This record gives sequence, structure tokens and C-alpha cells, in this order.
Amino acid sequence: MNTGVACAAVHQFIAVQARYKTPIIAVQGEGPPDDLDDGLVQYKSAHLEHAESEFVVRSFHSCQDNPNTIGEVRRILLEHLRAIEKSHP
Repeated sequence: MNTGVACAAVHQFIAVQARYKTPIIAVQGEGPPDDLDDGLVQYKSAHLEHAESEFVVRSFHSCQDNPNTIGEVRRILLEHLRAIEKSHP
């Protein structure tokens, strides 16, 4: 499967006014992630250009047990919870 083509197809359907995050992009290796991958997916295929935030973790593709991944998911969930609480006092 050409992940670049699949990723491009997804990107074209994100509405300009939509707010979104790229919570976790895993890469292996040192330095800027642009030319790196996680063993399965290239950074360029996972990166969303206009995301509000992007979190890169140095890991293999299956990174759900990585403490940094867990911390980032927790941060995003708490951020959403605070937004909901503010809009529904």
C-alpha cells in the first residue's frame, strides 16, 4: 500500500475551519523527523500540515505503551475536558 497516496486522500477531506491535532507520530532515529519513519510509516505520511499540535515520540510504530505517548494522550484528553467544562458550566 502506498501510504503517501492514502494519506493525501485523507488530507484533502479535512475542512479548513476544522481544528485537529496530530497526537502521536512515532519515528526511529536521531535528528529532525522529516526523513524518518517508525519502521512502518514515514513521518511525511503521518504529518498533517495545519494541525494545532504535533507530538513526535522516538519509538517503533506500536508506541501505545511508551510513557511519552501516554502523557501526550492524557494532556489532550484533559485539554478537551477543560474546554467542555468551560462551555457547560
